[in-house]
Amino acid sequence: MNQVTKEIHDHDMQIVTNVIPANITVDIWGRGTGKTWGSTARKAYLRVVCMPRSVGAIGCPSFTHMMEHIWGELVKSWEDMGLVEGEDFVCFTKPLDSWPTPYRKIAKKQYSRCIFWRNGSVIKLFSYNFNSLANGDSIDWLLIDEARLCKKNGIDESIKCLRGNDEHFGHLSLHGSVGYVSDMPRKPTEFWLLDFQQQMQKARVTEVMNWAYIKSELQLSLIGTNSERKIKRLEKDIALVDEQINELCMGLTFVTFASSLENIHALGPKKLKIWKATSSDFDWSVSVMNEIQKKVSNAFYAGIDSDRHGYHTPRSDFWGKIDFKKKEARNWRWDGDLDYSTPLFIGMDYNSDITSIAVAQPIGTTIKLVKDWAEMGKKRSDVVKMFADYYREYPNRKVVYFYDNTAIATDADKTIEDSYAYRTIAELKENGFDVEPVYLNQTSHQYRYSLWEEMAAGGTDEFPWDFQYNLDNCPKWDFASSQTQTVLRTIKGKTTFGKDKSSEDIRDKADQATHITEAADTVVVGIMNYFKRKIKKPQLWGIGGN
Repeated sequence: MNQVTKEIHDHDMQIVTNVIPANITVDIWGRGTGKTWGSTARKAYLRVVCMPRSVGAIGCPSFTHMMEHIWGELVKSWEDMGLVEGEDFVCFTKPLDSWPTPYRKIAKKQYSRCIFWRNGSVIKLFSYNFNSLANGDSIDWLLIDEARLCKKNGIDESIKCLRGNDEHFGHLSLHGSVGYVSDMPRKPTEFWLLDFQQQMQKARVTEVMNWAYIKSELQLSLIGTNSERKIKRLEKDIALVDEQINELCMGLTFVTFASSLENIHALGPKKLKIWKATSSDFDWSVSVMNEIQKKVSNAFYAGIDSDRHGYHTPRSDFWGKIDFKKKEARNWRWDGDLDYSTPLFIGMDYNSDITSIAVAQPIGTTIKLVKDWAEMGKKRSDVVKMFADYYREYPNRKVVYFYDNTAIATDADKTIEDSYAYRTIAELKENGFDVEPVYLNQTSHQYRYSLWEEMAAGGTDEFPWDFQYNLDNCPKWDFASSQTQTVLRTIKGKTTFGKDKSSEDIRDKADQATHITEAADTVVVGIMNYFKRKIKKPQLWGIGGN
């Protein structure tokens, strides 16, 4: 039988975190460091192997994110280890009858969210936004991917499900274990992850590392010998070392940090140079260098907080019909936050480097920002097509399109038919949308700032609007709004303040600049005025304006 050898690169922290079976592990790593592939997946497999017939769970902020990003990386990691789907494990389907069953039975209705293993172990996949572990669930271990984005109280509730099976696994440090995998926390409400450093007993960690080194030397000797007598002795020595490591890891907390530089052998200098050139200083410091940062001061959107105003995509009515294994194209059918009885309201920002679209819906007195686009290298027509493709066959075909004078500017060489607004509306109509074009008079930044402050506070009797946004679908706005500052200005001899748009001067970082916030401002202001019925709409010939 021919054996195929496949080389896999692991950086130091991927190795270290997986040789210390601590009861609590916290891996805070930068971009491109293989968090899911090298930490979550490896830890899950170790627990599956060490605890046959166990039931473990992997959670994340939303199931949309789980199926788009995490599940595929889990399977890839296992396959890179030589495991075969269909032989060693099966996803979201009934396991083979010949396989043993877990100590805790799994209901058939849960099969669509479970990964079954040949040794009888099961991994439940769940999210903290709609299909979290129930109070009655019992699990043997828990891993949390994208931990900083998960609500701390939700995590605390899921930890309560770690119970039972002590008679089978109670002697193992991995039984009842919790693993947190995340990028660097960005704000105080996420800093609880950093608090685990205070629990780490460095002397015990060092001792475990020493024993792990001894174990690796014994394993190398085992590989290099054909003597049966020596093999038995080495196996016995390895077992004794494992017992020592296990004993030291009972109740142990272990925290690791890794910047993207840790994985430079896999990423390569060229990739890091591109990231440096296309990242803001904040994004480079936090996402790549893995440095602790705080939100900017003098923030324009100071009252907006992702914990209070952000939410993860809830389950839609179509989820039962989506075949996640086939990686069905992401579209509106995934989104359970849409009201089909309400039109889609959009605002745009037009720029030679980037065009942005913000999509919102007023649900009662709440303005929900449900989707954004801000794609580098894409022209206005490209982004409009992205919108049209995403909402193709969406039940409500009405689109309320807000625009201002920047969208209808003309000169001697440019007629109204050449304007951004005219072409945008024409393209939306070509894609089957019933477009209501709505012109907005320009508003000052100070006026917008006041509106956002009112919304962030939940509104008043005179101003009833509040605000929410989809964290999964509006990542560009989430980042840009957290980094947008105010700046003092003098207009006609009067000192006022406005939005600092200096980030737009860095053309190769346009998708991180304030462009998308302008699109969101437009749609938010538009919705407020739309329902006040105070809008003045100039004639826009040939496209239905009045």
